[in-house]
Amino acid sequence: MEEEQQQNQSGLQKFNFILVLILLVSFIGGFSFMMMKMNNFLDKQVEVEALYLEINDLEATLLEKISELDDEDPQDETLPDQKDAVSAKVGSEYIDLGNGLTKYVNYDLGVAFKLDYSKQRVYQTDRALRIEMKDSPAIYQTVVVFEKDSQTSLKKAVEDAMLKAYKAEDCYVATDKGRNNWDVARITVPDGGEETMEEISKKWAKCPAQYTTTNGESYFLSNPAVPDKMAYLLIGQFSMEIDGNGNTWNGSFEFLND
Repeated sequence: MEEEQQQNQSGLQKFNFILVLILLVSFIGGFSFMMMKMNNFLDKQVEVEALYLEINDLEATLLEKISELDDEDPQDETLPDQKDAVSAKVGSEYIDLGNGLTKYVNYDLGVAFKLDYSKQRVYQTDRALRIEMKDSPAIYQTVVVFEKDSQTSLKKAVEDAMLKAYKAEDCYVATDKGRNNWDVARITVPDGGEETMEEISKKWAKCPAQYTTTNGESYFLSNPAVPDKMAYLLIGQFSMEIDGNGNTWNGSFEFLND
């Protein structure tokens, strides 16, 4: 009987030992898992803090840039489609004249002309101005402005600028007087009498294509009162009208007298 009690007691001790061992292993495992979670949390916290610092740095940079912009001169934010506002093109201006007319002034090139701003607009590329219809941009006319020796005639200036590489018998400068007794010049070809369009086109091909008067209207223009400039106006078949009375933009073209 006593021996049996000893065996039971021994078995109970083993059971208790195993139970304690299991609990210990469970505790260690749980503690390890908890520590792993804690480490993950700490890692995330570090990442969040780093991100927060980056955001602060970015915010400081943005504030610095905004401050720099505030210190600069304010820019004109007027829309270029306002008639009496400064144009988006530097050195040019649209001036409302009333009655549907607007005057376009280009101070850089030293020229001006009237237009119907509800229908027409102007673009500048270097020394060239493109006047186009707003609803049909493919319809346009061009002005190119040149410097000219004030002591040189328009005819001589065009010959020197355009025809040095061409034969005199192929193309020449014809002159005329325009409105206000201004000088007008055209690069043209010798008249051969009755000729087919193919024959005339072959003649035109021997002259500077961009500046030769062909089957449309184009001409060089200068004002004796402003002798240091000349302009080439490429019109085509019909000039754009600026009112209901048949007046055209090129009919109002002028050189600014500095």
